[in-house]
Amino acid sequence: MKRFVTGGLLAVVGVWSSGVRGLADPESGGPPAAVPEDPILWDNYPLEYFTGKVNSHHAPAELCDSQAADDFLLDAACEFPWLITGLEWVGRFSGGAPLLGQPFNIIFYPDDGTGEAPCLPEAHPPDPGCALALHMEIQPLFEQSLGGGYYHYSAELPEPFTAEKDVKYWVVIQWVGPCPPQWGIARHEWTELAPAVRGQAYYGHMYWTTAAPLANLAFRLRGYRDWSPEFEACCLPDGGCAEIHPSCCDDYGGEAQGPESTCPAETVAFCLPDGTCQDLTELCGSFSGGTSQGAGTACTAGEACCLPSGACQQDIDPLCCASSGGFPQGAGTECSAETSSCCVPDGTCGGYDPLCCDEAGGWPPYLEECLGDLSGNGIDDACDEPPSTWHTVDGGPGEPGLSTGGGFEVRGSIGEPDTAVLAGGSFEVWGGFRSPRKLGDIDADGDVDLDDFRRFSDCLTGTGGGLPDPDCLFFDFQSDLDVDLEDFAEFQEVFTG
Repeated sequence: MKRFVTGGLLAVVGVWSSGVRGLADPESGGPPAAVPEDPILWDNYPLEYFTGKVNSHHAPAELCDSQAADDFLLDAACEFPWLITGLEWVGRFSGGAPLLGQPFNIIFYPDDGTGEAPCLPEAHPPDPGCALALHMEIQPLFEQSLGGGYYHYSAELPEPFTAEKDVKYWVVIQWVGPCPPQWGIARHEWTELAPAVRGQAYYGHMYWTTAAPLANLAFRLRGYRDWSPEFEACCLPDGGCAEIHPSCCDDYGGEAQGPESTCPAETVAFCLPDGTCQDLTELCGSFSGGTSQGAGTACTAGEACCLPSGACQQDIDPLCCASSGGFPQGAGTECSAETSSCCVPDGTCGGYDPLCCDEAGGWPPYLEECLGDLSGNGIDDACDEPPSTWHTVDGGPGEPGLSTGGGFEVRGSIGEPDTAVLAGGSFEVWGGFRSPRKLGDIDADGDVDLDDFRRFSDCLTGTGGGLPDPDCLFFDFQSDLDVDLEDFAEFQEVFTG
């Protein structure tokens, strides 16, 4: 089992590799029935797109003797080298019929950072003595025609080539065979790292000179990371768990859990600080900053959640809604587009989602908007009981005026003077009554006349000026806690004289 890490933090992948592969039938050109392959580490060509070839041919005749090389660099987190186990490439014949079944030389050179040829620049070809690895006359695993004279090859190295991370190398892929035909490795016109280099003495091309036109060679490297050290569980910053080497865990910003530790198979629901829910292990879930919801829990579809503030949040897991002190509204529920005023049992009034007003035991205020506690009784004026302000018609035998309720009697008549007793609840009212006063009728005499107009000027404060007296509410037609010219315009409409 060979493991390597690619992509995201949790991409820990296992790939089986076999050292035994079959050779393709040269006549069919197809690959063997089963070719186990290590992952691609470096992909330097699109299989369908080539613009020619660069000669790379080990031949006894100087006419064809040539060599081409291209660079590669494998980077990744963690201080462990890559092991290159095989290659793929594309080549093409010219000047004669293709010859299949011939071997290849595969040579790895260092890069000294100067861009010059390794070893001696004037060597033809470069001195193989400074090569990092020489694999001479390797038989390809298959040779497959791609059409247009191009062939696709694959080979496995007799032993892996060790490539350190973030270190650049050069690789030579050279056909071994008679001349003619001339063989060259396919090229394409986009370049990765440095352009490919070439050398062919017959044509006066010094080795390790840049190929013209600028190009990259069409090859791929296969292999895996050298994960020889032991693995252990790593808790990652997002709360995930991966079994990787401790140094890789540190590179990813995680925390290694110690030798022989493993990631648990079971997960539980974790409520994260942003309100989302994620199934994580108890071992690592706390690294996400979330709160475990306990054994046997799992995240479910989100729904509307009423928070203690009266706000509504959409798509919250019911577990996370409840853990934050909220109230899940049930599967399929959605928050309303707008809030509305809501009176709650503690006497306050605020903007609540209609779902959440009900959940809080609230009710719509008697006026459309919250007013504030102008009366000073601890209850928003919009949430107070409607005023039961009545006046007797003739006052009866007692003092005429306002009836405020409670345990008392008011003598008078209902609609007519001095008739019988009117009993109401825990008290009796004797007298006659009119309905509650309306807006504009500040003196509560049943009409809007000049007496009310005289009082209007006492309440007129202008926009945003507030209400100087609670009774000024009867001039606040706009319900915006002031008495201004807009209210005066509406006062004129209800003026009856």
